[in-house]
Amino acid sequence: MQAASIPAVPVEGGTLRVIAGQHGGIMGPVSEIAVAPLYLDLQLQPGSAVSLPVPAGHAAFCHLFDGGGEVGGEQAQSPTLLVLGDGDHLRCRAGETGMRLLLAAGRPLREPVARGGPFVMNTRQEIKQAFLDY
Repeated sequence: MQAASIPAVPVEGGTLRVIAGQHGGIMGPVSEIAVAPLYLDLQLQPGSAVSLPVPAGHAAFCHLFDGGGEVGGEQAQSPTLLVLGDGDHLRCRAGETGMRLLLAAGRPLREPVARGGPFVMNTRQEIKQAFLDY
């Protein structure tokens, strides 16, 4: 995927790039994934604020990797990862230096997870088979 294929949406005081999911009717280039992901790249100028919709029931987190401000009602400085509770919006307000963050959300799979080395499967037996196949 080329950076030019990711649509940029102007928001009050910044820019939002839609990688997966949608914002304001703009669809990201990543689609047709079972967990209906939302993956947004937000850049805000100092003092700007925005409220981003997050589908109810999705597990979500944001990675603040530049600047700081208020994210989801908490003061945060980069670099930090914030795990979000269930809700319908994420509210952000950039501090004195602005902020840039990634918002990721998806419908939980609610499946067992087994991991081993580079493999992630549902059972230990599947992990063993993955090693044998490799």
